[in-house]
Amino acid sequence: MSRNRTFPALLLVLATLQCPLPANAQDLTPFAGVLDTTGLTLVPKRLASGVYALLSPNPFGDNSGFIVGDRGVLVVDSLVNAEGAHAVQKAVRTVTDKPILYLVNTNAVADHWFGNYAFPPTTTVIAHRNAATKMAKFDQLRGEIAFFAGGEAKVADVQPRPADLYLDGQLTIDLGGLEVEIHHFGVGNTREDLVVYVPAARVVWTGNFMLGNHLIPLLSGAARAPLYLDAVTQFARRLEIDTIVPGHGSLTDAATAVPLYLAYLSDLTESVRSAARDGADPTTIVDRLPLRTEFAPEAGRELYARIFQTINTLNTLQNLGTVLPAAERPEGDSN
Repeated sequence: MSRNRTFPALLLVLATLQCPLPANAQDLTPFAGVLDTTGLTLVPKRLASGVYALLSPNPFGDNSGFIVGDRGVLVVDSLVNAEGAHAVQKAVRTVTDKPILYLVNTNAVADHWFGNYAFPPTTTVIAHRNAATKMAKFDQLRGEIAFFAGGEAKVADVQPRPADLYLDGQLTIDLGGLEVEIHHFGVGNTREDLVVYVPAARVVWTGNFMLGNHLIPLLSGAARAPLYLDAVTQFARRLEIDTIVPGHGSLTDAATAVPLYLAYLSDLTESVRSAARDGADPTTIVDRLPLRTEFAPEAGRELYARIFQTINTLNTLQNLGTVLPAAERPEGDSN
């Protein structure tokens, strides 16, 4: 498999925008297998009555979780393959034997839904309507995720199981004594981001819409910093949150994560606009924009943060029309 095919989420954007990776980000071997589910054991962390987080032991791995009501269970995200999906279900069974009625995919990135097929056929899978097009590109997604999942063999047996129910805005599900709200606040990390909220517990699962402490947000595909900024603002205004279970990274809270995201997205937009007005070329803009220190507290995360900072900068430039004219932008990138 070629290098460009192996790393599309990180490299194809940069190649399309005709800008090289930062000098210190050429070697991506630290990302190999960051989503590997070999031997994965997930231990339920009780956040409130009937509300449990499943946190990956790998700092870059996928988090999940579940909510238990009188009628049954709702699970958030199915991970990258059957092995991950079984780890999630095994964790559920340490708490309850009630049926898994619902499975919510917070986005259509492979590591959040490739495990769908390993859930019971009676489970209703829920996603945002914008996920449908991406889920239909199953073979492409499998090729893109293989490196991160630990190799092609880790996703070779995955079978496509898209959602049964697609949402536009909000859905409330009564699990019996416990209500769960599913929200879409607009374009964030993706066009199809969903968050899963338990009002009684003030707990929310955010998928890639909001990551754990010190993990930089990513503007991927149709994501746009101003739109993302608006979505985060609506998220903070409409939900009363104590605990955030992010798609990746450690547990956080709204008081910590929301101001950081708002400041980052606002600073990114204004800095890129200012640099573009000054006539700086894309590579110069990438080099001169500072990386907020909150996003690189440890040496092991600096590479990750700088690559994503590069992608975010070029994405914002493209949105300003300073890198590619509309006719030359990637297919499907119309937002």
